[in-house]
Amino acid sequence: MKNDKYCAVIITALPVEFNAVRRHLADIREEDHPKGTVYERGKFIAGDRVWDLGVVEIGRSNPAAALEAERAISYFDPGVVLLVGVAGGLKDVAIGDVVAATEAFGFEAGKDKRFFLPRPVIFRSTYRMVQRARAVARSDSWLKRISGHVKAAPKAFVEPIAAGEKVVASTRSATYRFLRSNFSNALSVETEGVGFLNAAYANFPLEALVIRGISDLLDGKSAADAAGSQEIASHRASAFAFEVLAKLGSPRIHPTPSAKPAIWSVPYRRNPNFAGREAILDNLHTRLKATRNSTDVHVVHGLGGVGKTQLVVEYAYRFAKDYNVVAWLSADEPTALATDYAALARPLGLPYQSAGEIADHPTVIAAVRHKLEQVGDWLLIFDNAHGPTGVRDYLPQRLTGHTLATSRNPNWRGIGETIRLRRFDRRESVAFLRKRTGGTDDVAAARLAEAVGHLPLALEQAASYIEATGISYAQFVHQFRRERLRLLERGAVATGYPHTVATTWKVSLDRIRQTSPAASALVNLLAFVASDAIPRELISGKGHHLPRSLAGAAARAAVFDAAVSELIRYSLVEAEGDVLSAHPLVQAVVQDLLTMKERRFWAETAVRLLDEAFPEDADDVRTWLKCARLLPHALRATRQAGILT
Repeated sequence: MKNDKYCAVIITALPVEFNAVRRHLADIREEDHPKGTVYERGKFIAGDRVWDLGVVEIGRSNPAAALEAERAISYFDPGVVLLVGVAGGLKDVAIGDVVAATEAFGFEAGKDKRFFLPRPVIFRSTYRMVQRARAVARSDSWLKRISGHVKAAPKAFVEPIAAGEKVVASTRSATYRFLRSNFSNALSVETEGVGFLNAAYANFPLEALVIRGISDLLDGKSAADAAGSQEIASHRASAFAFEVLAKLGSPRIHPTPSAKPAIWSVPYRRNPNFAGREAILDNLHTRLKATRNSTDVHVVHGLGGVGKTQLVVEYAYRFAKDYNVVAWLSADEPTALATDYAALARPLGLPYQSAGEIADHPTVIAAVRHKLEQVGDWLLIFDNAHGPTGVRDYLPQRLTGHTLATSRNPNWRGIGETIRLRRFDRRESVAFLRKRTGGTDDVAAARLAEAVGHLPLALEQAASYIEATGISYAQFVHQFRRERLRLLERGAVATGYPHTVATTWKVSLDRIRQTSPAASALVNLLAFVASDAIPRELISGKGHHLPRSLAGAAARAAVFDAAVSELIRYSLVEAEGDVLSAHPLVQAVVQDLLTMKERRFWAETAVRLLDEAFPEDADDVRTWLKCARLLPHALRATRQAGILT
């Protein structure tokens, strides 16, 4: 939920509960969490309020409820979470009644000696939600949300419940007797409430409430279930839940930007269209808080344009209140880094000189380091750092703050921890385009995202172009296929980030041409095969097919590995075991920077390599696995060669 919307999540355990909730929603669509959970998302209209509501079915158990509630909270960022479903009645209730839980007793914890000594775990629904539930229970307005004829009006209670891992199905069981003896004020028993409320407790100030419809009275549970009592109880619990939402005032809204600290040098404004990456931001914040006295630098690395800078900008704004100093340091060039770092002298209260004098004066830089140790609670951000060497000299010796870096180079193990940032998945890409452009055609948005390889910077450029020209997603894709490089070079993005996709990679490719002719030749070759799972063996040892700039590296494993490492350092390729991969847009930019003669040469070289590598007897079943690995590359190389001849 963002500032102007109402957002809630409803957790259910069983299909019958899920369906009862779903019937109250409109405009329902399915959404997949990156880790596999399948949600349905819809709207609930209550007067002039429109709730954005996610619902999920998780299966029975407190651990599942805790895990999936935490995941849904992180994904939707709701103001309210509800656990809605059925329960067995312990006392004072009838089938079809509703219990809104003031608290849930985890009754299975304890010490087992001669007699079991319970040590109950207790989690409470939030005060505001309990008060709203009491008000709804006093009224009969919630009954109007129950569909169909109701013979006898159900009652609503706002009382404690019990939650364990056992399904209690008899009043003669030991568990029932234990509950009645030790938790005599619990009206019902179920299997998810404690896990759910535990997750909500960890996400304060989130509003949370457990709502249960009574589906059985323990004895005769199977017969009651067979007679449809779970469906009745689920519908009534859902009716009560949606009346609570309808009557609820504005829930907690998305946090507003934290107040900036006195010393703040972030050069970018906060991106109002920032989307996704919530789990990464939360994980990064947790890791930084856990390493306050560590020398670790936390390095966000990945392909140019994947959103490294935007991620740390969002982190800086979101958690600004945690720091006294937030310093942005341009680490691309040594002189710029020294100037930015030394410029902290004046705001830190140190003797000030001109920026040029400070940058060349190691004494002042040492003084800034020492002052940061004294100030504490600082955040240093080294943007676009090449590696550990350029950063190490600027780290305070006594770590009383946090250090972040962005880099295309993944090799930072000697100085800190790395976080690899990947391109968006399909859901994140579509969500970004919807938010950024206001478009509603998700199918066309997905095609656009696929065309630009789900790269965040490319998506931002596409959105800017669409905004400026008024064309549709489909029209952009059509133009992109014809004028790829022009569109990748076009226009400033809305975030103020100074580079486009094309210029971002051109800089890296120019540097590699100067420092490693073998790496430059290798990336040219990789631009003409399929982007994923490129076998090293396709090139290594095949010098007779290659130009002199690459033949020497291909003939010697150590030199070839060095060329690959150079490309990895700039995040132009990725390596995993014996295979390489290159982003399709990297391949596109590399091709477009070559002359027509060079393109023909590299396409034909790729075809010759694949022709030699392909098994002669492709009908032999023993060669099929190798054929399957090489086929995508052969198809692309021959297609590229055919286009260029």
